[in-house]
Amino acid sequence: MREVLWKPIAIRGVTFPNRILMPSMTLFYTTDRKLDERYARFWERRAEGGVGCIVVGPVGIDLEGSGMMTLGMDSDSVVPEFARLAERLHSHGTRVIAQLFHSGRYAMSMLTGTQPIAPSAVTSDFSKETPRAMTLEDIARTQDSFAAAARRAREAGMDGVEVIASAGYLVSQFLSPVTNLRDDAYGGGLEARTLYAREVVAKVRAAVGPGMVVAVRVAGNDFVAGSHDSAASAKVCQALVESGGFRS
Repeated sequence: MREVLWKPIAIRGVTFPNRILMPSMTLFYTTDRKLDERYARFWERRAEGGVGCIVVGPVGIDLEGSGMMTLGMDSDSVVPEFARLAERLHSHGTRVIAQLFHSGRYAMSMLTGTQPIAPSAVTSDFSKETPRAMTLEDIARTQDSFAAAARRAREAGMDGVEVIASAGYLVSQFLSPVTNLRDDAYGGGLEARTLYAREVVAKVRAAVGPGMVVAVRVAGNDFVAGSHDSAASAKVCQALVESGGFRS
């Protein structure tokens, strides 16, 4: 097992020095959405320890879905600072992936300055706020924001991006029948509920091209009554594989 753990692996032409991956975690080191030395040093210490891949983030695709205490990748102006981070981590042989994040109904208006948006107006037990149900324009806009953030990650020299579709955030809110009560093309049966995610992944892939890693973090089980179980998640993953061209 140890031999396999330290064995390199190639994905989409990107060679990872080993199978050890550090997942994204919220650090709350910022109050202005900017990447500073505390972030860089935190991740660089893990790279120095031999981690093969670090998922940087969460990185907000826009302000309304993240807030001021989360890093942002919604402006071209941030590309140089993420490029410097990627260069530092690459100097240790570590590969770098940016996690693209939108919290949907988990967003807090006190941090974003606007009412949260979500597939449906289902009150959040976390924030105690009721989001605004997304219009078709909101859907297209947020999907394009995922794609634009992915493009910036590519321009910063990162090795890939990860769309978070777990932990109850926006993409998983579309997937769950508990939070997705829509009666249009984006709601109803499982196939319809995956449409938003499939379109996000397709747009992200188109934005970064064929030679960059595109990952999706999917929960195996929501552990919420009436929501996703492992059987449903397996079907979601199959649909996302086709949308992202993962087999090509």
